[in-house]
Amino acid sequence: MRQMLQTLLADRFKLKVHHEMKEGLVYALVVAKNGPKLEKAKLEEKDCANRVLDALDPTSCHRFMGGQGQGMQGQAVDMQDLAEFLSHFSDKPFMNKTGIAGLYNIQTPGWVPLIPRPPRPDGGTESQRAEDQAFADPNRPTLNDVLDKLGLKLENQTGMVDTLFVDYVAVPTEN
Repeated sequence: MRQMLQTLLADRFKLKVHHEMKEGLVYALVVAKNGPKLEKAKLEEKDCANRVLDALDPTSCHRFMGGQGQGMQGQAVDMQDLAEFLSHFSDKPFMNKTGIAGLYNIQTPGWVPLIPRPPRPDGGTESQRAEDQAFADPNRPTLNDVLDKLGLKLENQTGMVDTLFVDYVAVPTEN
């Protein structure tokens, strides 16, 4: 899907971009003071090579399901997988600085967003309002609470971040 969108933007808008590594703000995923509390996965890395990656298979290696509202479910994931997954729900990239190797079974509850959602200008649909109320629930844990149960924590740090620069964009072509 991402490749199709990039092709569409390049064709219709003559979009030209480049990437550079720049120092920026990141969340460093580190081991908490009392050490990791992670459950080992039933699979080992050598078992993953023979498995077909299926986006809908919750037992796939290096695959998380869920998200901030549903929690994380990953039956054979490593700390890099965790950092990359959490980056999807954040205002900054995550960097794995745990030093932990191996595959783990990670199952967590959902958490409130790191950045509160702005109010919807039109109030939203009934289902959107229900979702907004769920995220505003004061009993829902924060991401820090969820990570603490895994013996992990976040630290604000600086690090090298892949940054996208737009070099050129034109008025779109006709259909």
